[in-house]
Amino acid sequence: MTLFHRVPQMALLGLAIGFLGANLASAQNEPEPLAVKLGDVQAEFTYDATVFCAENPQLTITRAGKAYREGFFPSRILEDGWFCNALGILASDLDGNLEPEIRLEIYSGGAHCCFSTLIYGYEAEGDSYRLTEHFWGNGGYQLQDLDGDGAPEFLSRDDRFAYAFASYAASRYPVQFWRYQDGVMVEVTRDFPEQIYSDAYAHWQEYERLRRGEVFEQPYSSADDYAYADYERAILAAYLADKYLLNQAEDGWQRVRQVYQRSDRNDFFDELRDFFQQSGYARESSQGR
Repeated sequence: MTLFHRVPQMALLGLAIGFLGANLASAQNEPEPLAVKLGDVQAEFTYDATVFCAENPQLTITRAGKAYREGFFPSRILEDGWFCNALGILASDLDGNLEPEIRLEIYSGGAHCCFSTLIYGYEAEGDSYRLTEHFWGNGGYQLQDLDGDGAPEFLSRDDRFAYAFASYAASRYPVQFWRYQDGVMVEVTRDFPEQIYSDAYAHWQEYERLRRGEVFEQPYSSADDYAYADYERAILAAYLADKYLLNQAEDGWQRVRQVYQRSDRNDFFDELRDFFQQSGYARESSQGR
């Protein structure tokens, strides 16, 4: 299994400083703020607690003694009530310019979706903070400096694979890496082939365990067989996605065509080809025939 399949969702968000959690339901008159400080930059998130949610969210960022408050929340976030589930506020240098960025982690409150990160980066020109919103979906992320350049990458997964080839419980995901750069989030997954290879290897090992009967007890019931097929499609899809990222699509397709012998194989292969084309994995690589 890869890093993101069994790690609890909350753990993927890293070093949250404070949590709203269930406190909102108690309708406290003066709820505790979420706050963080790094160097001469500090941030505080406050709200008015109600019985069901949070109202009047306010974020104040103070830099070198000056407070910044305007334009900090997208209207969609405010209208959809995402601040009912603010998970934490963090400060760190995301782009290696020695200027701390502020991250506010929020969650929509569903069974497993959805996570988003609001990043606030200071811009000297205009003396203001720029908001960058990144939607993670069902998963989260971890920060790690993969290339040692002093700026961390966001280690995540491609959430477009949720429900794409299986139920949510059975869905598997290729890795996906992002970098905060010039005030925007840039996908940089293909820059890290070693990590992609490790993920592809983990998916294939899981598939081998499935084939050896280590996931479902034998003999299978009809329900087990349905679940087996669900897992099989999901694992192979994630594995093949990693092979595309490694520019090894032809080899990946050869393996998948060899092992997947179910009656729906042609339909499944068509779905894979269409998905990889539409989601940008295919590029100029082999599409498999």
